[in-house]
Amino acid sequence: SDAVAADAMSKIFPWGGTFIALVIAVSTFGTLNIYTLSVPRIYYAMAKDGIFFSSLADLHPRYGTPVRAILIQSVWTLVLLFFWRTFDNLITYVAFMDWIFFLLAGVSIFIFRKKMPDAPRPYRTWLYPLTPIIFVSIVVWFLGYTLVGKPEQAGAGLVVLAIGLLFYYFFNRKNKAKN
Repeated sequence: SDAVAADAMSKIFPWGGTFIALVIAVSTFGTLNIYTLSVPRIYYAMAKDGIFFSSLADLHPRYGTPVRAILIQSVWTLVLLFFWRTFDNLITYVAFMDWIFFLLAGVSIFIFRKKMPDAPRPYRTWLYPLTPIIFVSIVVWFLGYTLVGKPEQAGAGLVVLAIGLLFYYFFNRKNKAKN
């Protein structure tokens, strides 16, 4: 079945499949909302810091929103939808790249603990270092699984991340030359 959760809930409750479909729709719209609201503001913040195109730091005079950044994100979204053609391909591509950053966040726990052993830690990781080791291991497994099972989406994600690193290097170097 392509809809295991909906089929299982339909066996338990007559309205179960509809309920699961609604939950998935709400979750999808929530995710779209996150990307719509947060990603253009990342472009905006990067532009303000001098590590992205400066025109993306402009705000709408009346609404105070980063209109150009929102437009760029909208165009990029349309390009991705056109390129990947299916929601499944698009989600795999985006999730693969997201998990790379989750991996970096998990590994950074060990790096910061090593580099700053005496830093104040208002939050303690439960069962440290076991919890982050398990997390990092699962993320590595997921990334490997995606690389093998969906190499087109994973490869495209790696290419886009490499291009992003080149952009970062270019803008960061340009910004340092100004200062």
